[in-house]
Amino acid sequence: MKSIHWIFWLGVLVCVIGLATLPCKAEPAAEPEKASDEQATTNSFERRWFIIYGLANLQPELDETEGKINRLINHGLGGITPCWNKPETFADWRDDFKLWDIHLGGGLELTEKLSWYSTVGCVKGTTKTTTNRFPLLLPLETDVKFERLVWFVSSGIDYYPWGKPYLKAPEDGENGLMRRLRGSKPYFEGALGYVHIETEGDIDLKVLFGPKLYRYRDTAVYDLTYLSPRLGVEIPITQKTNLALQAGYLFFTSHKNEYDNGSYYLLFKRYF
Repeated sequence: MKSIHWIFWLGVLVCVIGLATLPCKAEPAAEPEKASDEQATTNSFERRWFIIYGLANLQPELDETEGKINRLINHGLGGITPCWNKPETFADWRDDFKLWDIHLGGGLELTEKLSWYSTVGCVKGTTKTTTNRFPLLLPLETDVKFERLVWFVSSGIDYYPWGKPYLKAPEDGENGLMRRLRGSKPYFEGALGYVHIETEGDIDLKVLFGPKLYRYRDTAVYDLTYLSPRLGVEIPITQKTNLALQAGYLFFTSHKNEYDNGSYYLLFKRYF
């Protein structure tokens, strides 16, 4: 693997630094002065709507796509072209943690321990590799391009076994980060999703600065569904904004060798 989760952890580091530098000022307390934090949260529970926005990094298997690329391109054209360079593919993007999609949605708190949400999102990417070779002294140029468009709709339930996170009153000498970590809560999530995927691969073989000798195009469209269990932690940043960090796995109902994948999420929730 060419890199670690550097983009994901960079985002986490930025959030941690931001939380640590936030001022730790006392805020108006809604609960009675003698009541505990937990009792106050339970007694004053009211359903709140919220919006979700953020990013997810995906690690799909891509066995079907890579198998076809190796069969038709790397072992095909590569077998008759000296010093063949393998084209960049989305598997390379996956290994470099470049496969990110955007999440946007909303939800509703149902009880002190349950929330419902729904999100939509999309991602589009293009890779292109140009190789110049001179088999049998014939100057050839090979252009290989892959495109992928994905959009999805998902919905799920979050379960907080130890209650919802909330920003507690500061203690003496406590910094902003520790105050927010003290108010954080772990949770479990179960999600269902529908995914629409369009893929296209183009191979152009031509004489350098001359006419095309060969062109191959392969396209595919998939409509898929998945089930995803996830584990996360939600950290209160302010009274109405939380940071959610998640990890999970997407189990697809078909094309499992291609699209089953681990996933990592960096999300924000804004409550109303």
